[in-house]
Formats: sequence, structure tokens, C-alpha cells
Amino acid sequence: MRELSEGQVRARLAEKGYTDNAIKPALERLLQDRTIDDRRAATAVARTEARVRRHGPHRVMAKLIAMQIERDLAK
Repeated sequence: MRELSEGQVRARLAEKGYTDNAIKPALERLLQDRTIDDRRAATAVARTEARVRRHGPHRVMAKLIAMQIERDLAK
């Protein structure tokens, strides 16, 4: 299992055909019970990219941006 960002979950639900009216309350519930946590997801991915894959800061930042993590949080 890997951490997903709020943006990734939103995109996956939209791809499966769910409407924004269905996605919004589902995301609110997942955020409230901390099933989805962008800070935790960003930390886990950055750690893996830097330590395991030995990628530099620019590639780590690119990966976080691709995950739809806010730039300020990614920094």
C-alpha cells in the first residue's frame, strides 16, 4: 500500500465516473479521519525517492508536484 494525495484520489474517483457531488463528501470524510493526509504522503514519497531511489531534490520535487501536492507543502 502506498500513500495517495488528495488530488490523486480525486482524479482516480473522477476517472471511475464519480461526479463532483459524490467525490467532495467522500474526500471530506477521508480527510477528517486522516485516511488521506497530503503531508504524510509527501513525506513518505520524498523519503523513498531520496533514500531508496537516490534521486536528488529536483526529481523529488517533480515527483511531489506530479502527485498534485501543493508546491509550498512540497518544499
